[in-house]
Amino acid sequence: MPRQTVLVTGCSQGGIGSALAIAFADRGCKVFATARNPDKMSHLQSNPSISILQLDPTSSESVDACVKQVETELSSDKSSIAGRLDYLVNNAGMSTNAPILDADIDEMKAMYDINIWGYVRVTQKFSHLVINAKGTIVMNSSIGSTARFPFLAFYASTKVALNQITDTLRMELAPFGVKVVTLMTGAIKSEISKKENVAEWRLPESSRYKSIESDIAKTYQGTDLDCMETDEYAKYIAKTVLAGANGNIWKGKFATVSWIMYTFFPRWLVDIITVANSGIKKLTK
Repeated sequence: MPRQTVLVTGCSQGGIGSALAIAFADRGCKVFATARNPDKMSHLQSNPSISILQLDPTSSESVDACVKQVETELSSDKSSIAGRLDYLVNNAGMSTNAPILDADIDEMKAMYDINIWGYVRVTQKFSHLVINAKGTIVMNSSIGSTARFPFLAFYASTKVALNQITDTLRMELAPFGVKVVTLMTGAIKSEISKKENVAEWRLPESSRYKSIESDIAKTYQGTDLDCMETDEYAKYIAKTVLAGANGNIWKGKFATVSWIMYTFFPRWLVDIITVANSGIKKLTK
């Protein structure tokens, strides 16, 4: 019986993508692990079920080259079916934030390019392989998309946009037998913060929020959060996706609580809760 095939973006060591690649491989899948810099996936080289490929979601040329490599490997691998990709997991992302008044617009545009257009670009380029397999497309979103968090507007807004795109894509691909999954990811011990130099994050001296910089940094860095282990998260996602999931999967620290809050609580109450934990009230004292 042919092995199921999976492509995961954003598989640099220490991140969610790397853990997902391993989790799918452990369940017998042939996995294409991708990242902008293949050197950051060297820890995956010893796994015989994982092929390491370069892919920059912001570059059409890079994605096109990766598609050709995947098609070639599928054609030459006797354990797989040529021209078919069973699961496409869009995970590569960027996290950067600031108060709206202090935001570096070019930096925020770069985040939008990865977190939204990168997902769209990769999905478009690999869609024929997934449609051939009547497979599944997975989009890694965030529980941060479900409410308004002070100082996290830009990252959260990329995920709000992604949710809208994903929900619409689910309807558009249903006639072709393709499932579309949104990962409503909670707090996970990922390396994304370190990659984006979160530890060095500072506000401009002129910022109106300088006096609560440490509070904002805690929110941005997640230093006060008891996060779920990355491997635990990845194993659950791989198991659930391979079981035929379609629609939203809520997983990670605070995911269930967030679902309850944002499904049943009035918006004004959610705002009170998020503001209370942001440090913003100190500005009015």
